[in-house]
Amino acid sequence: MPKRVYNTRLHFGTETQWLLDRVVETVEEYEEMGFVMTLRQVYYQLVRKALIPNDKHEYNRLKDDIQNAQGDYEGKKDELKRARTAESVAEQQVFLSQLDTASLPHKPIRPILWINATVGGIVALLLALSYGFVADFYDHRFKTVEQAEKYLELPVLGSVHNLGREIIVRK
Repeated sequence: MPKRVYNTRLHFGTETQWLLDRVVETVEEYEEMGFVMTLRQVYYQLVRKALIPNDKHEYNRLKDDIQNAQGDYEGKKDELKRARTAESVAEQQVFLSQLDTASLPHKPIRPILWINATVGGIVALLLALSYGFVADFYDHRFKTVEQAEKYLELPVLGSVHNLGREIIVRK
């Protein structure tokens, strides 16, 4: 199968591509001497060679161009990795075999009503008991005057009599 070639020059303009080519030449020149260059060192070498002017705008433009080129390179590298993975998966043979034949049941299956009702009742009872326990456990209200006096350590001046559910008391 032929190799796929990605053209990264489509993304950049001719001026930017020319500048990136000079950056690559400069970095390779210093790598041959055993140096690893930072962005600022590359910038000053391009200024020394009079390829770009020495101002902050050009430095920021160079930094953005290099970051874009690195991002484009990483994207193309990921695409190539995915393509190679897909290619290797496509080349692998897949073997399928039938383990067992499907068969229909001899008689229809229906739910067993008394088991379902019993299980539902037990689950409902457990849920009701759990709710009651949790509601009582987290209820921290005062229920009597004595409780209020004990925990607040203050005398109670008055209380509202519990009338139950009736709003109006009939005589």
